Amino acid sequence: MTTSKTNNKKYQLIIGRHCLFKSPNYLPGAVKEAASYGANALMIYLGAPQNTRRRPLTELKIPEFKKTLVENNIEIDNVIVHGPYVVNLANTSREEIFHWSVEFLKKEVARMEGIGLKTIILHPGSAVDTPIEEALSQVAKGISLILEKNSTVRIALETMCGRGSEVGINFEQLKYIMDRIEQKERIGVC
Repeated sequence: MTTSKTNNKKYQLIIGRHCLFKSPNYLPGAVKEAASYGANALMIYLGAPQNTRRRPLTELKIPEFKKTLVENNIEIDNVIVHGPYVVNLANTSREEIFHWSVEFLKKEVARMEGIGLKTIILHPGSAVDTPIEEALSQVAKGISLILEKNSTVRIALETMCGRGSEVGINFEQLKYIMDRIEQKERIGVC
C-alpha cells in the first residue's frame, strides 16, 4: 500500500473497482470480490444498472456485509454506489421521466441510508430536445429535490463523454449544475 505524508498527516492510497452485486451474496459478496483484488474500495450497483428493480434490504445480508468490511479493512465510506443508467434528471421534454427519476433516486438514497452507504455516482442525463442550459437547470432541480431530506448521502456527478444529447460533459457544465444546488456539502464530481 502506498502512503504519503503531508503536514504530519498520513494518507493512504484508496483503490478499487466495480464489483458484482448479485444473488445470493449481494453486499458481502461484493466486498469479498474487492478484497480478492487487494482493493480497499469498491463500487456497486444496488440492482441491475438497466432497470430500477431492487431486492428488499432484508435480503442483502447487511450485518454480514459490515462484518466482511471490517475483516478486510475496507471502510464503509469507500463503498460507492452507482445509480442506474435509466434515470434522466436532464429530461424536460417528458416531465413524467424527470419525476419518476427523482422519486426513484429518493428511494435509492433511502436504501443507501438503510445500509450505511454515503456516496452515489449519477449520470446527469440527456437533454433530449431541450436547450443545454435548461437541461442543466433541470438536473440541479432534481438533485435539490433528492437532497432536500436531511440525509448523510452525497451525490457525485459523473462527467459524461458527450454522446448524443448527454449533459455534464465538461467541468463548466458540472459547475453550472453545482452552482444551483444549495446543499453544496453533499454534491461532488466523479
